Amino acid sequence: MKISLQMKIFLSFLIVIIVGVGVVGYLANRVTVTEFSNYMRGGGGAARQEIADELAAYYDDNRGWKGVSETLDEISKSGYVLILKDLQGKIIAQAGDIADAQMGQGHGMGRMRNQSLYIVDRDGKAVGTLNVLPTEAAYMSSTAESSFLNAVNRSLIWAALMAVLISVILSFVLSRYISKPIKSLTGAVHAMAEGDLDQTIQLGNTPETQELSGTFNYLAQRLKEVEELRRNMISDVAHELRTPLTALQGYVEGIEDGVIKPTKKNLRVIYEETTLLSRLVKDLQELSHLEAGQLSLEKKPTDINGLVSQTMESQSAQIKKTGVEVKIQIVDDLPILEIDKDRIRQVLTNLVSNALRHSPEKGIISVDISQNPDSIEFTVSDNGKGIPEKDLPFIFERFYRAEKSRQRQLGGAGLGLTIAKKLVEAHGGSIWAESKVGKSTQVHFTLPKQEIPV
Repeated sequence: MKISLQMKIFLSFLIVIIVGVGVVGYLANRVTVTEFSNYMRGGGGAARQEIADELAAYYDDNRGWKGVSETLDEISKSGYVLILKDLQGKIIAQAGDIADAQMGQGHGMGRMRNQSLYIVDRDGKAVGTLNVLPTEAAYMSSTAESSFLNAVNRSLIWAALMAVLISVILSFVLSRYISKPIKSLTGAVHAMAEGDLDQTIQLGNTPETQELSGTFNYLAQRLKEVEELRRNMISDVAHELRTPLTALQGYVEGIEDGVIKPTKKNLRVIYEETTLLSRLVKDLQELSHLEAGQLSLEKKPTDINGLVSQTMESQSAQIKKTGVEVKIQIVDDLPILEIDKDRIRQVLTNLVSNALRHSPEKGIISVDISQNPDSIEFTVSDNGKGIPEKDLPFIFERFYRAEKSRQRQLGGAGLGLTIAKKLVEAHGGSIWAESKVGKSTQVHFTLPKQEIPV
């Protein structure tokens, strides 16, 4: 049988309190009995010594034991049998009933057993001995002691029972209070497991529960955002795949029905759509690897001048086709960077392609490479129509286009900048964009400098 957390906490509190009360009660009982017995023993010894001192004073005042019997009789009324002897053991006087003394001894009055004390005069000389025997009256004193100890024990038992009762109530309340946040958290987790991600909780006012609440609420918010991104991505992928597939389906059906002839021009359109599909699938695969951290980088010492030259050479055909002027400016004495050359060329190629696509006829594109204290900065600029300020923060998100029409004449699949951002960040750099509507757009990215081992 499984025991709930609340019951475990309740039983833990209860066991600890019961053990604590039991230990305290036992120790209190033992200390009370011991100390009370010591008190009684100390009191009895003091009384006998007082009798001996009184008899010594009598001896000094009367210069002997003449007439001492009356004094012994008076003293014996306090509950003792007194036997006064000389130093040779001869009885000088006696007071009290020996039968009472024997009865007292028969009751087991061990602490009040027969005591023999020397009586010393003021000169320090022993003048006799005194025997003190317990009587029935002393036994009655012991009975009162036992009654007192019994009353103390009863009080301790009742106090222990009350403490246990109060501990049961407090343990139940505290265990319920402690386990309540766990139950609230469990309910919220179950709701999230069923698909309801709109969950927020407030578990309590303690630092620990507040931290747990904040962590859970942050997790719920992140899961909600991830789920929204997932849905958007599925919608975007479906949209991106639907367009070329619809075009392909239309051409194939048209050719099959004889409405469209399989001319070179029509086959070229079909080829371009299949190429677009292939590129989209490749970009999605590459992006998934980047986001999962599964794309390995083959870093090697790379000359930045050579990297830029190769990139621009690969774009030369497109540059000539668009008639755009490209200006390249690279500062001197750039250090060698240890990077994945092909991946950074991919980033630079994407930025240059975007600039060419959005540049006006006979526009100007600038590629500037500058040096910061701890990084190398790449900037690709164009004098196109720019990006609206409200769209600027989102251009590196997957499938995002500032053009709401989403026509490919104005842009690609919307994954290029997302992949570029992931590749730059994988190198430890950062990427950002600046734009003025109707004037220009600049995309910057940096790569950190590293010490190349010799």
